[in-house]
Amino acid sequence: GSRIKSIPANRSTGRGFTATRVYLDEFAYAEYADDIFQSVSPALSQGGVMTVASTPNGMGNLFHRLWIGGDDYHKQEIHWRECPTYWTPAERDANIAPEESAWYKDNRPNYTAAAWAAEYDCDFSISGGQVFRNVRECVKPDIDPAAHAGHSVVMGVDFGQSNDYTVISVICATCN
Repeated sequence: GSRIKSIPANRSTGRGFTATRVYLDEFAYAEYADDIFQSVSPALSQGGVMTVASTPNGMGNLFHRLWIGGDDYHKQEIHWRECPTYWTPAERDANIAPEESAWYKDNRPNYTAAAWAAEYDCDFSISGGQVFRNVRECVKPDIDPAAHAGHSVVMGVDFGQSNDYTVISVICATCN
């Protein structure tokens, strides 16, 4: 017979078990994701199947790495616009934009940009907290963009990870 076994998420989860099906839910938020994946994978060595599901939680975690680099995986992305409860068939037929749907108007104000990105937009980049604030205050007001028309401009981005800032630098290569 079959049995379903639910085990807690810790560093040694899955060690000593043989499984035909493993389901890792909200894996982008798992505290020991790398350890869990390493210990669970051998449990499937006799021909099992693993399903890893999650909403995004920024970039660089194991779920993100599997999503962008795992060519051996079948990936499914279900965006909120695909749910008939959130954007109804009647709204679609009436050519109402998804962002004008009743559900969106009621729910979107309750979320920050990062939370909405993760929970509903299937977006890894914004969900990790790379939010640009006070951009206008950081721009040098004495620079006239028209003075650089036709020039070569170079831009670099250093994405902040956990406690450091994301930095964008734009330099006129013609002038410098």
